[in-house]
Amino acid sequence: MHPSFATQTVDEWVDVDMSFGANDGKSTGYTSSPPAGLQKMTVVKRFDNPSFFNFHVDLLTRPVPVTLPN
Repeated sequence: MHPSFATQTVDEWVDVDMSFGANDGKSTGYTSSPPAGLQKMTVVKRFDNPSFFNFHVDLLTRPVPVTLPN
């Protein structure tokens, strides 16, 4: 996707709970003093939904070029 769709981002170390239970898949971001073994990543906090929707609709509705064999 185009990076301009993300209108607000932050760099954080992210941990994902992989245990079975109510918090399965829950992510926790750390801005400082992360637990060992985490990688820093860019987290999207705000997203331009109308622009993404217009992009998506354009991709689905534009004509598809057809090349005929000789």
